[in-house]
Amino acid sequence: MNHAVEHFLHVLQEQDAAGYAYPPADAAALAAFEAAHGITLPPALRELYQVMNGQESEVLNAVPYRLLPLAEIPQVQARLLAHIEQAFGADWAAFRLPDFEDGEAVREVLFDAARLPVFQNTNNDFYCLDFIPAPDGVQGQIVAVMGEPTPDDMAPLLLMFDTFEECLEDIAVDMSDDTPLDIESFLAQTGEDLDAFGDLLGIAQQDFGAYDAAVEAHIVRTLGETDGVLRHMAEDDDLKRIHIHHLAANETRPFQVLITSGMGDPAQAGQEEAAARTELVLLLPPQWNIQADDPAAAWPLQWLQIIAQMPVPPSFAPGRGRIIALDRDRKETLPGTPFGGFFLYPPLVSLPQDFLHLTLPDGGEVTFLALLPLYPAEIALLEEENGLARLFAAFSQHQVTECVDATRPDCAS
Repeated sequence: MNHAVEHFLHVLQEQDAAGYAYPPADAAALAAFEAAHGITLPPALRELYQVMNGQESEVLNAVPYRLLPLAEIPQVQARLLAHIEQAFGADWAAFRLPDFEDGEAVREVLFDAARLPVFQNTNNDFYCLDFIPAPDGVQGQIVAVMGEPTPDDMAPLLLMFDTFEECLEDIAVDMSDDTPLDIESFLAQTGEDLDAFGDLLGIAQQDFGAYDAAVEAHIVRTLGETDGVLRHMAEDDDLKRIHIHHLAANETRPFQVLITSGMGDPAQAGQEEAAARTELVLLLPPQWNIQADDPAAAWPLQWLQIIAQMPVPPSFAPGRGRIIALDRDRKETLPGTPFGGFFLYPPLVSLPQDFLHLTLPDGGEVTFLALLPLYPAEIALLEEENGLARLFAAFSQHQVTECVDATRPDCAS
């Protein structure tokens, strides 16, 4: 499934908004719609409509965006045109927008039947597929159109995204519960601490509490049996005790899985709030020797331990992700790779939906986040406007998954 589509559907599940979906559109309905409008829908939008043919209007009481059913798109266009004719008069097509900045990419006209509204927001404005761009625009770019513009509005028409995938990723991020997370660039340990972590791993034979047992049972239920558990052997009472579960690659899952247990344990220091309960996941190629002495092979276990010790910001929202950038001048690198840091994000592409969350007996919820190594340029991209949507769209284009691949392309270049 397309990454942007999967992310959007995942957020709907998180927001208890999945039940507002209409039944899927079949191939014949999609073909008829495209033929009627003389267009080809973007692949990600076609895939989304094959999951749901739009949403009920009541979904806007739960989330700020609504996918329009195919049959409703011409109706919305008719209402938009009727309002424009009433508000701007018979010469509405000649009206010029004040200080219009997107003229090189978007035609300066209030309405055109080749702009197809696909998403409605709570302000009754619309994200539209633009199939009549200006010379520097892109076929199928996304423009925002006000639902009830007036001649006094400064921005009734705005270019928003070059592709529908970028738009869908941005919508998914915007539907998350919490306030936006400020991008962080920090590291908790020094280079010397990183070196020390390499000697602190061993096979755990005991010291499993109720929380660890719940995490292990969840892993077995959703992913299958583990083939070993590594544990942090440090005697420092100030450090959390972190176990690392290991699942070998197999025919249906062509990668190894490392999963922490202890980062979100409410019994350990700094985990009093249920909202802060998270565990980490790292996916590795099947040939990776996780217990080799070579630094280029040892860093996955080391960094799982280090990041698991870091406090989780109270405002952290999994749907927005979190950056951890490394300082290459202080030896805090990922040996043998070109990467400069990590992005913490739910492993929506590679692992099943029922693995992503664990409900504990006390009602608390644990969220599992993948450590996705990033190039420095990708980290910089995430700090830009719409950076997450643009990066994930590039990941989809290059088929980048959560599995570590030091040879993958830099998706910000």
